[in-house]
Amino acid sequence: MADLKLNNKKAVLYARVSTEEQASRDNSIPAQIKAIKQFALKNDLNIVNEYVDEGKSARTADRPQFQQMISDAKKKDKNFSVILIHKTDRFARNRSDSVIYKTLLQKECGVEVISITEIFDDSPTGKLLEGMMEVIAEFHSLNLAQEVMKGMKQKAGKGLYVGRTPFGYFLDEDTKKLMVNEKEADVVKQIFHMYSNGDSFATIKAHLNNAGIFTRENKPWDSSALRRMINNPVYTGKYIWNKTRRSTNLKKDSSEWITVEDSHTPIITKNLYEEVQSVAKSKSTIKGKAAKSIYLLSSMIKCGHCGHNMIGDKKKHVSGKTYFRYVCGNYLNHRLCFYNFVHKDEIEKLVFENIREIVRTGIVDPKNIIVVESNASNSELDILNANLKKIKQKFQRQFEAFEAGIISLDELQEAKNRVLSEEKEVNQQINALKKSLQSTDASSSLKLTFNGIEDILELNDPTKIKLWLKERIYSIEILNKRDIIIKYKLPI
Repeated sequence: MADLKLNNKKAVLYARVSTEEQASRDNSIPAQIKAIKQFALKNDLNIVNEYVDEGKSARTADRPQFQQMISDAKKKDKNFSVILIHKTDRFARNRSDSVIYKTLLQKECGVEVISITEIFDDSPTGKLLEGMMEVIAEFHSLNLAQEVMKGMKQKAGKGLYVGRTPFGYFLDEDTKKLMVNEKEADVVKQIFHMYSNGDSFATIKAHLNNAGIFTRENKPWDSSALRRMINNPVYTGKYIWNKTRRSTNLKKDSSEWITVEDSHTPIITKNLYEEVQSVAKSKSTIKGKAAKSIYLLSSMIKCGHCGHNMIGDKKKHVSGKTYFRYVCGNYLNHRLCFYNFVHKDEIEKLVFENIREIVRTGIVDPKNIIVVESNASNSELDILNANLKKIKQKFQRQFEAFEAGIISLDELQEAKNRVLSEEKEVNQQINALKKSLQSTDASSSLKLTFNGIEDILELNDPTKIKLWLKERIYSIEILNKRDIIIKYKLPI
């Protein structure tokens, strides 16, 4: 192991623990911080800041404190040149992420990343050993994820409840089975009976909230929570696990679900549940002729093959049945591309389900988020864009001076290099700001902006629903009926 030689005595520490590791004493946050501080004291390093991500996986770089640390490291006036971590796998378990961020920090920011238990020198051998440790960390992470999933599947298959305990039940710590919470169960029954009798979500939530009956978190009921409840078969004693993909929130094929019938005591009868589903189906999102006259996703939905807008198309089958579809406009109008289509009802239902899942879980894949500028005139992004515009104008004035014979070609080239350098710096600041906003605030921001989905749907006004969607959806790419990518707008 190489000797540690550092010129700058100021450092920051980064500590992380994943959800699976929180019970481990050796990997705990306090243990990591203590070891890093002892190392700093021994090596005469002054720790000026601490960045801690609790319950966060290192398989991705989407960690709030990690991203804040990277953002701070990019600043010209930063007060540190070293990042101390306990082990390589605390920084990243994804080999590509590790290489990218370490290179960025070292080459562009002048910041070294040092593992206090795995110090490597700059020799080829040292770099090889460091790379090997990163590969081992990535393998350990992937293997751990598989083992965790395997264990959860085994538990779920035995009817042992995995996940958040639904309202109306509590988890028996000994048996790991759902047990009825009688007080909450009475509320569940009331909600199902009211909905089966034709009451809307707005009526039900008003009744509960006015009566002082709130959620388990002591918050007022909203339409999204009520909809999730009436669509959850758990209240009939059926337990279903592994229905959606964590990264996209989209439903998996039913063959991948783990379903256990009669796994716990039901709160409502299966007959009442089916009756409620029938009522919900009759209260379709858009009723009557309006459903056939308004294509809610037009201008948002794109052909994933040619990028052209997909447009509404009505086609009558020989059987007499009329089909409503979104079809590639490039094909319909010019006979280019091919007959790429998706059924109107199916894709609109999928979009609403995806939005409801975001409201329920607060989880959004960062790749499906597009940062868009808001109308706020005093935002930091507006100021940076204004600076970028001024820089471009600055070069234009230098060029005009050259044409007028005021400056030489060499002076113009110097001005160009200077302007390009300034432009690059501002663009880096803009990208860093957008990335920071996207990685730290996306989930909460999107969840807030989607919270009103049930209220807007209950208006049963296609025009208002379409406008509501257009303000929140960036694009929906259709490659085929199963390969669909929904990208959402994140206003900043």
